[in-house]
Amino acid sequence: VSKENESDFTLETLLDGKQKNEFRFATSSVFTQSELTVPVSELPKDKLLSLAFEKTNHNALPNTLYYDVALKYFLPVDTIAPRDEGFTISRAVYARSDTALARPLNSGRVGDVLRVHGQIIVPRSRNYVKIEDFIPAGAEVVNLNFATEDQSLNRSYDEGSEDGSGEDDWRSYEPPESYPLWPTFQESRDDRVYSVVDRLGPGSYTYDYYIRLLIPGTYQYLPAVISESYFPENFGRTAGGMFVVEK
Repeated sequence: VSKENESDFTLETLLDGKQKNEFRFATSSVFTQSELTVPVSELPKDKLLSLAFEKTNHNALPNTLYYDVALKYFLPVDTIAPRDEGFTISRAVYARSDTALARPLNSGRVGDVLRVHGQIIVPRSRNYVKIEDFIPAGAEVVNLNFATEDQSLNRSYDEGSEDGSGEDDWRSYEPPESYPLWPTFQESRDDRVYSVVDRLGPGSYTYDYYIRLLIPGTYQYLPAVISESYFPENFGRTAGGMFVVEK
């Protein structure tokens, strides 16, 4: 028996040789978590900093120490560059009338319904892929599952000939450059469209949805992110930016 519930020791946390925190763990506080947050402004640039713990035991027990270190940093959204770590993803906003996707938008007016078009390129098969496509805070996702929404916004992907007849001459068939993405699961949330695909084979895929602009202002437009659920090191993201909703 380790008798960890009888531990009694004082722990000092030192950053770059300077004490940042001190806490005594005893019988009454052995399950207490002592947290330390260091703002970036206190970390000098271009310098390697050491993180050390000094433990002073107050009894003869092992007094085992457990700790986690979480390193996070936040960049201004318009400085976030795209990343390709196993996936390539791009995203842009277009007017509904821009069927050629020739003029991406970074602004619109209250009441506008705009089309969000994304493209995903996958070089090899991936499993349990999730896509989180965030929207500007002044907008909402147009949920076409509601009968009150304009159902003409629904895109149809007819099999076979371009006229939708379902008949095609296979001898002249050429695969499309990109296939529509068919999620295994998808839901519209307040701030994003969340999609899951159980298996995604190599190739290029596109997806579309619509947003409605509601509240005037200038908003951060967070990157769209794609990753493998069980291997998150395989991921991709778009660039971040700003989006303006005008009156």
